[in-house]
Amino acid sequence: MLENNPSHDKTPETICLDFILKEAGDSPEFIVDLLETFLYSLRDHIIVLENIHQTGDTEHLYVTVHKLKPSLKMFSLNTSLKQVFTIEEAIHDQLPTIDLLRIAATLQHTLHLVEEQLLALIRSYKTTL
Repeated sequence: MLENNPSHDKTPETICLDFILKEAGDSPEFIVDLLETFLYSLRDHIIVLENIHQTGDTEHLYVTVHKLKPSLKMFSLNTSLKQVFTIEEAIHDQLPTIDLLRIAATLQHTLHLVEEQLLALIRSYKTTL
């Protein structure tokens, strides 16, 4: 279901590192590698979200948000994940493009905030190397 007024909160949801810490153990190098991999992937997805306004390519949007889901789950980014499910549902239900663009813009904003948080985490872990 679409929200009437998507939030453009300035505070990102908190990236949860529990899964990564469990997998990485005491290896800051591995943690940095995982965070950087997610960061680079995230930036590619943000570009697609930025371009959807010009292209209107809902199929590419669907594939992009679908690819985001595993990373969002791994980092417990539930607000972003909810936005992804909303986009998938909107595409499936063939909602008007204007509604889809509004939802995509909300996700894009949220992912920019996640990107900033990732950069801070990477800087923090790199100081321990």
